[in-house]
Amino acid sequence: MKALRPLLLRTLASGLIYLFATPLATAATVTQTFNFPYTYSELTPSSSQQLASFPTQFSTSVIPFDPSRGTLESVVITWVFGAAFSGVAGTEGIAGSVNLSMSAATRLDEFPSYNGGGTGGGDGDFSGLALSVNTPEKTVSRTFTQAGDGTAYPTGMWAVLSADAAYDAILAFGSGTYFNYTNVSSGAFTFNADLTVDYNYIAAVPEPATLLSMSGLLGGGLLLRRRSKRGF
Repeated sequence: MKALRPLLLRTLASGLIYLFATPLATAATVTQTFNFPYTYSELTPSSSQQLASFPTQFSTSVIPFDPSRGTLESVVITWVFGAAFSGVAGTEGIAGSVNLSMSAATRLDEFPSYNGGGTGGGDGDFSGLALSVNTPEKTVSRTFTQAGDGTAYPTGMWAVLSADAAYDAILAFGSGTYFNYTNVSSGAFTFNADLTVDYNYIAAVPEPATLLSMSGLLGGGLLLRRRSKRGF
């Protein structure tokens, strides 16, 4: 058994060197989510067309990627948004109507729009009855990589997304966005937008199977050493 001891110790040492020198590259994702609800219910009953108030844009400051996690591979920015109206038509015998139209563009900081998208429009026409209108929900998603900088999107965007500094994600609405109504006694226009930012990166971590096998070698080495002291 004494002759086997040096061999076991050499095997154990080489295994430890392998364990700490060859980490396993693992794909991982860190996600941030944001929500932007908006409601307008200050309606004016009138037989002439009225315009509902609506923000020109929604924006938020996004927390940057932490480089201590690993190597950033891509950033996926996804906006999902839509609008609806629910209410009651006004004077009975006179048609009530509601019109929704949406167009929006997505931006980062002061860069030009990298993707545009609109939910289209909807309208309703009822008299003295419940009135509801919905626009189809729209998803605008874009994947950013270092290779795409300057080709798939404006030069400099990757530098902003990969830097250790916060940046603004913006959903900007154009002139094609409006909520108007005629002869509506009560109700509310509602809008909701969800923003998701995914940081996809490569993290270096030891392989779990390697950790288990090395813990077994460590245990075996300690057991052999303990038994040798007892004369086995």
